[in-house]
This record gives sequence, structure tokens and C-alpha cells, in this order.
Amino acid sequence: ALGGMGNIIFKAMKKYRQNIALINPDDGRQNTYEYILQNAIRTAIAMKQKGIKSRDIVMGSSDNHLDACVPILAALFLGAIPCPMDPCIAPTEVIHIIDQVKPKLIFTIPSSLKLIKEACHELNVDIEIVVFG
Repeated sequence: ALGGMGNIIFKAMKKYRQNIALINPDDGRQNTYEYILQNAIRTAIAMKQKGIKSRDIVMGSSDNHLDACVPILAALFLGAIPCPMDPCIAPTEVIHIIDQVKPKLIFTIPSSLKLIKEACHELNVDIEIVVFG
């Protein structure tokens, strides 16, 4: 299922796996490309088991943290379309975006969970929501 941009990123992450990819400026924690790649592969496998496939839309609504890139990469590895959404936008905008994009899966942070659930309820759609832990 690897193809396109996902394939290019996958190969680059494998090639530079020992390099530091991300540094948390608050506490200095670092993630290597290998660590991120392993998490993205695990996430892609879980997404595939949930029925996510090429051309499906996977939404991510997250603040800036070390794992925010994982579902985006996992989606790309499957040929799915990642769709980032600012977690700070107004409830009416969340409803509008979910209605327009029609994601199959949404990743979000705990502080945005209620807003996402309310938007899905308002739209009468049943979309699986995964909360960053």
C-alpha cells in the first residue's frame, strides 16, 4: 500500500533513522526518525485494521506535541489523505469542516474531544475518534 509521498517519506525516515527528528523545546525530549517511524507503522497497521484505505480521509486536530505527526504519517503510508484541523477553531467551523471533509477517522487531543463529539452528533455522523494519550 506504500506509494506516492508516503513511500518517499518512509524511505527517508529509514535512511536517517538514527537522526533526531523532533525536540520538545519545553523539556528537551527528543524523538529519532526510527522512533517516529515505528509509531507511524503501528498506527498505520491499526488504521488498516479499522478499515482505513487509500483515498480515505483521516483528520487530525491536535496542538503541537511530539506525537502529532504520527497519524499524518500513518495516513500517508496507507495512501490515505491526512487532513489537519486547528483544535482552537470555533464549534461552527468544526461542524462545517467535518461536514465538508467527511473523515473516516479523527485523531484529537483530550481538550478537543467534547467539541469533536458534539460536531459529529450535530451532523448525525458516526466517526471513530482516537484521543492522543
